[in-house]
Amino acid sequence: MAVAESFTGLYADTHDRPRRITIKRLDSIFNRLVFYRNLCAHDERCYCARYDGRANENVYQAIGDLGYLLDKDDYLELFGRFSALVARVTSTMPSRSQAILSAMGVRERELADRAEIILRS
Repeated sequence: MAVAESFTGLYADTHDRPRRITIKRLDSIFNRLVFYRNLCAHDERCYCARYDGRANENVYQAIGDLGYLLDKDDYLELFGRFSALVARVTSTMPSRSQAILSAMGVRERELADRAEIILRS
């Protein structure tokens, strides 16, 4: 409980609007992040991996999860780098980009919307 409260406090300290981070949410976030961390640590392909085999449990969700754990500036930097990577994929591989982004769980319009939400939070 104290860990969840600590992350709730960190979020409140660096965002305009507080958000309560529950034990259940924190457990879900950590499990998902551990899954992707292990894929990366073992040089496995993670962009198209699905945590627990569920369609909505993708790498884009894991990046969103980090928004609960990082302070706002760090998350904005991470998200900016991720968005730049998506833009590079789109421009260098236009015929494959939609399949790649879909495998990651990314809808291009959502990137701009999420960036706006982060800035307003």
